[in-house]
Amino acid sequence: MEADRQTQEGAINSKRLALAVEATELGLWEWIVETGTIYWSDRQREIFGVSADEPLTHELWVSSIHPEDRDWVVEKVGSLMDPDSKGKLQKEYRIVRPDGETRWISSRGRMLYENVDGRPQASRLLGTILDITERRTNEEARRLLAKELNHRVKNLFALASAMVTMTARTAASPEEMAAALHGRLQALARAHELIRPALSEEHPHQGETTVASIVETILAPHRDFSLPGRILIECARIVVGARSTTSLTLVLHELATNASKYGALSANDGSLTVACWQDGDTVSLVWQERGGPVVEGPPPSKGFGSHLARKSVMDQLEGEITYDWQHEGLRVELRLPLAHLSR
Repeated sequence: MEADRQTQEGAINSKRLALAVEATELGLWEWIVETGTIYWSDRQREIFGVSADEPLTHELWVSSIHPEDRDWVVEKVGSLMDPDSKGKLQKEYRIVRPDGETRWISSRGRMLYENVDGRPQASRLLGTILDITERRTNEEARRLLAKELNHRVKNLFALASAMVTMTARTAASPEEMAAALHGRLQALARAHELIRPALSEEHPHQGETTVASIVETILAPHRDFSLPGRILIECARIVVGARSTTSLTLVLHELATNASKYGALSANDGSLTVACWQDGDTVSLVWQERGGPVVEGPPPSKGFGSHLARKSVMDQLEGEITYDWQHEGLRVELRLPLAHLSR
């Protein structure tokens, strides 16, 4: 009777453990040092993308580790053979599944040692893994968001300073300067409203708009109404969908900011022409600056803003962006698939 009771309790405890592991979505693994035998639970195999009947080997595990993490992970696990290491494993690293997908995992384990001739010797390494891909992706998104926010705040101060200088050059009186500056700051606030969803992770701009409307809104703070020909916009009516508005706005906002700080819009005689048209399934937009500081060539290094603009065009809009650092002024060309732009 006692033996039956213990057997029943053991079965119940095993079931409890299985349910707990299932609830936490942990993968279980074990490595027998002497024989090299490896055990992976079903969840472990699922995370690694390994089928239930595939033989498990040390080489399979090593080849699954991301190339950039492989050396240090293998070295860390190997160090657990030494009893002085205390036998504790707690690391986060990347794996590459057979289908090419990269995942982040958190691996925790413990090396067990047994006495051999009076000395501790590594015997079994066992532990768990947890798929933390979503958490690491969110952390990276927050890091980029903080960097982007810092970049935008700096740009806002730079733009405000440039607007004060530009307004002071043309205003005939303090009252006229105050009125003009107030209008420009309001225009800057309207432009910021278009990029705010990207900074705050809110829902994207609601409803459709047009490329011309976005360009007008972004460039409104930079207009000098005493020089109506300073900024020329020649855009066909091309619809931009709600999902693509923020991405296109980020790119144009970056170009406008740089033009105001370093390019044509920073000089009295500078001018800017923006033209856009549709050719079949492709939308082209050309940004041409003239009359600003002499352009000697591309900058020696690309700043965060340039990386952001390129990422927005290539990743979000699946288009192309090229920079031509002409002596008379920067020329930028965007080529965007109409199907993606209208989303």
